[in-house]
Amino acid sequence: RGWRRGWVPAACEVFISPGSVSEACYPYEAADGPVCKEGLCEVISTISDYYPVANNVDAIKTALQTGPVSCAFTVLDEFYDYSSGCYQAVTAEPINHALLIVGWDDNQCSGNGAWIVKNSWGEGWGMGGFGYIKYGTCNIGSYAYQIAYDPTPVLVSLDAPEASALYLRIPRWSKVTAVTVNGSAVAGAVPGTYLLAGAT
Repeated sequence: RGWRRGWVPAACEVFISPGSVSEACYPYEAADGPVCKEGLCEVISTISDYYPVANNVDAIKTALQTGPVSCAFTVLDEFYDYSSGCYQAVTAEPINHALLIVGWDDNQCSGNGAWIVKNSWGEGWGMGGFGYIKYGTCNIGSYAYQIAYDPTPVLVSLDAPEASALYLRIPRWSKVTAVTVNGSAVAGAVPGTYLLAGAT
């Protein structure tokens, strides 16, 4: 399955079914072949699908308007020691790693532009786990995919002290489906600011 050194499509299939679990229940291990815990943790979210993204700057930028893009990449030895700034290299080596593209900066790399990436090696790599990689460097953007994700609906339940003022703001993007205070329903999924309890 996707947990045993799989590429992005294999991982996405796992996120479709059985789904994603919390990191507290199933923490990341930087090692090959950990014992699979599938079925031992509560599923907290799933994705509905995933789609390929063309490997060109405009297509990836367009996809980033709605969320991050995963892609393949070729790691060279010096990449392990990257700490900041523009990373660029030339290689004919095959892809051997996956990264998450989360944004871009056209001013980086002397104006040639770079992807802002998140690596999976923890906060000790790069700039707190993030870095700049010049467009086209080391096959970045190869085998790019983006997930289709519908956030899990949220039920908010609050216990308010007597005579206390309690406000809740539901933003436009919220997936809150119902709100109860002290057992009574007070708001639905309509965005707005609600006085839930206490003084008027």
